[in-house]
Amino acid sequence: MPIPDGGAQTPWAVAASSSGSAVVFKGHANSYTKVTSVLHLDGGQWRYEPLPEPMPWWKEASVAAASPGAAWIGGVDMYAKTPGSWHWDGARWTRVDVPFDGPFAGRMAVAAEPGGTAWGLLTGFYRNPLDDRVFRFEGGRWVQQDVPLPPQETTELTSIAAGSAENVWIAGVTSDGQGPPCRSRSAGTVRAGSGTT
Repeated sequence: MPIPDGGAQTPWAVAASSSGSAVVFKGHANSYTKVTSVLHLDGGQWRYEPLPEPMPWWKEASVAAASPGAAWIGGVDMYAKTPGSWHWDGARWTRVDVPFDGPFAGRMAVAAEPGGTAWGLLTGFYRNPLDDRVFRFEGGRWVQQDVPLPPQETTELTSIAAGSAENVWIAGVTSDGQGPPCRSRSAGTVRAGSGTT
């Protein structure tokens, strides 16, 4: 499915909802993403959805979509090392602050429940003192969740996925080779996965 030509811009990330809508954002293709265009698939046609202000250069920016009226973009400013996010409400993109009180952030990954809400995973920068954190998007803001996570000394968390409010997965890798690095949140509990990712 071709998307409108963007010159030197490269499609960087895509998210799709169960309703058939999709969101793609485009930028420069390297480990740091300068998001320059956001496109929304609506009725089989791609439409540009402009942001009200420019995004910074982001490290490993991510995108998630729950429905035609709910999508999120998350990332970390490569210069300030602070997290940021944007929310699509079906009509416009709005910047939403991410609670943050550490010296540096490393990655802000987002995931969305089909037809539901979003989750965010904020990780530290090269194992700095910032604890990894999990957020849920509630009432138009990110609310930190009390989810036990493995220690940063042995585990680097990398991504988050959501199948429903009771089926949210966080993946990562362990540096010491001990124990499964995959974890899921189900019915208010966190259980270790049986494999590695």
